Amino acid sequence: NVAINPLNSPATNRTRIVIQVIDTGVGIPPEEHKLIFEMFTRGKDTGRYNPGGTGLGLAITRELVRLLEGDIQLESRPESGTVFTVTLQLPLAVDDDEFATTQPSVPTGQIRMLHSDRNDTESQPDMKRTQPDKQHVWHALLVEDNRVNQRVAVGLLQKLECKVTVVNNGQEAVDAVLKPENDFDFVLMDRSMPVMDGLEATRRIRAHEARSAVSGKTSSNRTGGHLPIFAMTAHAMEEDRLECLQAGMDDFIAKPIRRQILMEVLNKHLKA
Repeated sequence: NVAINPLNSPATNRTRIVIQVIDTGVGIPPEEHKLIFEMFTRGKDTGRYNPGGTGLGLAITRELVRLLEGDIQLESRPESGTVFTVTLQLPLAVDDDEFATTQPSVPTGQIRMLHSDRNDTESQPDMKRTQPDKQHVWHALLVEDNRVNQRVAVGLLQKLECKVTVVNNGQEAVDAVLKPENDFDFVLMDRSMPVMDGLEATRRIRAHEARSAVSGKTSSNRTGGHLPIFAMTAHAMEEDRLECLQAGMDDFIAKPIRRQILMEVLNKHLKA
């Protein structure tokens, strides 16, 4: 069962949408509530029901909801079914549409429909909707081997009006930076990747910059010789941060990436 509740606010140009996915299944034990949103995690087989699948559905859903700056919450107890609630603040399609900003025709604004199941979602605080201070379109090099993380990061960067080039490992990143035709403004570099990790890739980029400075060659990037590189990693310990900085990275962004944090880092290090 899926319930959708649009709650329009006449005072703003945004609509609050609440989506609930409700089932009457075996439920989820409290100790699994946080784990269930992790990648490759599935509910335990109770002997009566094998959930199947790869364990990616809820992880992807959570990232998509976060990308939309929304909130996903879980309510469930064993033998009592499960309710996933997603809350989104969405802009109206037409800002001056009088019909869209009037009271909904149904008092609760509720639309109900039967559906075959498996949608979910989780929570997050509201984020400030300011754009980074800039006059030109920033060109970002995203270095990330995980497809889901790629989609999330690309979505965030595009919402900040950035042009994005995506590569899958550190070696591809070094190759992209060294191409004279590329003019990256900054790099978002995953730390752990196959072929070449982010630390080694950063060291090689910095070594190339040093050689270019000694030889008097002009760097191809817009930053005038030093290309800002920001680490992306799920390892948020202080020693991990220091290791990234010692490799030559300029700053550190913990995963999952938050739009507000990304904006703060970009505004701190990049010139308009």
